Amino acid sequence: MLRGYAISQRLNVRAFYERVVNKPVISTSFPERHSNIGISLRFTLTQ
Repeated sequence: MLRGYAISQRLNVRAFYERVVNKPVISTSFPERHSNIGISLRFTLTQ
């Protein structure tokens, strides 16, 4: 999931969340879960 917001004409904020769940068919393997969470700020110097 990705969300972006314009705080002002020069400042943008993006937040993201990603989750991956792996449930293997073979019973000897372990299930895995991975999560990525982050925030990105972009400030534009020119108009």
